[in-house]
Amino acid sequence: MLVLTRRVDEEIVIGDIVRVRIVAVNNQRVKVGITAPRQVSVHREEVHQRLQEFNDCPGCSEQHADPVGSEQRSGLGESRNDAAISAAVGSIMG
Repeated sequence: MLVLTRRVDEEIVIGDIVRVRIVAVNNQRVKVGITAPRQVSVHREEVHQRLQEFNDCPGCSEQHADPVGSEQRSGLGESRNDAAISAAVGSIMG
């Protein structure tokens, strides 16, 4: 794992397609903004895990059209799946 130190308004660039900006730091919480192309999905880890469970469940797609729930997609960058970012990062980092 690569660990980087950033200050508010500084960015991390992943490849040429993903930018992660530190928006705010308050107590033990860090707010990040993620800029990525539409084809690159981004999710918080707990949403990603729920999607993985849904995708691994035979017949679930017919039973539940919305495995995450619309309330999970209302935040910044949460309408994208982080599996694609993980793949992009993995290919960049070897």
